[in-house]
Amino acid sequence: MLCQTKGRGLAVLLCALGLGLASGTSTPLLAWSTTRQLLAQPQAASYESAGIVETLEHLSMGMLGKLAAEVSSPLAQAIQTKSASDPASLVVVMLGSQVDASVLRSAARKAPQLNEMLSQAASSVILPFLTFQGQSFERSVATQLQQTGIDLQVVGCGSAPIDIATEVASVLAETAVFKVLIVCISQSSLEAEVAMVAKVQDAVQAAKRQAVFVYASQPQAVSQRRSLQTDSGLASAFNYTGFGNYTSCGTLCQVQVRWLEGMLAILFLAIAACSGMTCLFLMNGPSRFETAKESL
Repeated sequence: MLCQTKGRGLAVLLCALGLGLASGTSTPLLAWSTTRQLLAQPQAASYESAGIVETLEHLSMGMLGKLAAEVSSPLAQAIQTKSASDPASLVVVMLGSQVDASVLRSAARKAPQLNEMLSQAASSVILPFLTFQGQSFERSVATQLQQTGIDLQVVGCGSAPIDIATEVASVLAETAVFKVLIVCISQSSLEAEVAMVAKVQDAVQAAKRQAVFVYASQPQAVSQRRSLQTDSGLASAFNYTGFGNYTSCGTLCQVQVRWLEGMLAILFLAIAACSGMTCLFLMNGPSRFETAKESL
């Protein structure tokens, strides 16, 4: 299901955050382009309940015009239709860890540079509540895209520290045959990571490559909290009550919410009935109507 709007930046973020959340570890994916239109509307949000790795594969293949026709994802079909006649020459996939749903809710305040990039993009799509199940986010993404058979390059995903922006510029200058560039940009703070996103975008634009930029995140805070819950034996308690990760509400949680809504409605009707009966009693009205004989 797609949410499309003519607004910019925060309007799309608020639209995306208006629906229910997917189960599992919620993690966002953002895609934008400064030169091309990704979907029918300039800015859009999708609430598909799918894995982020598979969605990232569909998004990258769709932008390159190589997505299989049998893929049933509504977002994938929309991208495939839009990009069939005008595929992108390069998809830059940036893998981070600092942006989550709470950042998207207050993007103008918490990540103004990211909000500005999305607002100034010719087209963008936001998927705020995808899921990821696994140990290594970067390895899962790289493996999934390698299995598609497309040419790709990986930058910054090793253990040795490097200047990511400089390395991206070097790779783009030396090699022009690859279609997907995976860049691991995880930083220790949100500000540093958003700044790295901007540097990578500037490096690609300086190389004069017509690219689609994708940012995918596995928030460390969510992963660490989930790990602590499992290690401390709290996972079973969360499953029992239906309340776990603050970005998800399971089946039991939804049942409890509906019961609470019903009890609140009954309480409101009971208060209204008691108030009405009290008002009638205070009015001291007649207990019965007079008969015709008594009125003479």
